[in-house]
Amino acid sequence: MRIKSWLALSSTTLVIGVITAYLVAFIFRGADLLTFFGFENSGLGGTYLLLLGLLFSVVSQALFFSYQFIQYFATSLLGTWMWKYLQVILVLITGIDLGYLRWVRFPDQSMPFWMFLDWTFILILGTFLVVWMKVKMTNANAWVPGFFYMIVSTVIGAFYAFKTYQNALIWFVVLPIFLCNAWQLIMLPYFLTSKKMKITRNDSVTG
Repeated sequence: MRIKSWLALSSTTLVIGVITAYLVAFIFRGADLLTFFGFENSGLGGTYLLLLGLLFSVVSQALFFSYQFIQYFATSLLGTWMWKYLQVILVLITGIDLGYLRWVRFPDQSMPFWMFLDWTFILILGTFLVVWMKVKMTNANAWVPGFFYMIVSTVIGAFYAFKTYQNALIWFVVLPIFLCNAWQLIMLPYFLTSKKMKITRNDSVTG
């Protein structure tokens, strides 16, 4: 990727992270969210939200380029099909572990495990919509890597928030990271292709 293309993708991702952070803070009580992150209500709430939005975006970008690195070496070492099956297994493990993590940390252990899979299903639904768009733009080979990247990277990026039981906080962290992930996944081919920005049908995740 050329520096100009990388800067364009990175800057637009930063904008999405900031806008989403402001949007979620507007819907929920932004002051409570800032207090959780250790920011005092000093009249600088807008600045703090800007910094957090930028932080979420940077985390998303770091995970995205880490996945590109992992994808390259895993495909080289394991082969395409072995790596694809391993990604499916890791997605299943991540989804189940996300529910299990929230279940074992909940004070009332009498509640059934399946009640803590809510965020797993939310991520699966959101990921399905994103990857479906990706497949429409490219081909069916994008299903597995798309699901792996969207779910695993979102869980890793928002892991700290998932350890809590404050839905407002979870939305505040997860939604910016998820949308930044989705933007990079879908838009990367546009920034990698020629001047006319035509997407080839051979693209999957890496463009």
